[in-house]
Amino acid sequence: MDFRVDIEGLDSLKNNLDRSSENLEQVLNAMRSR
Repeated sequence: MDFRVDIEGLDSLKNNLDRSSENLEQVLNAMRSR
């Protein structure tokens, strides 16, 4: 196995998850503030 490829894939996956969780927080905050 080529671990470098896996690590890069996990890095991009983590970044995508970070962005998704930020978006979810914004949605939740918007719903709470109503």
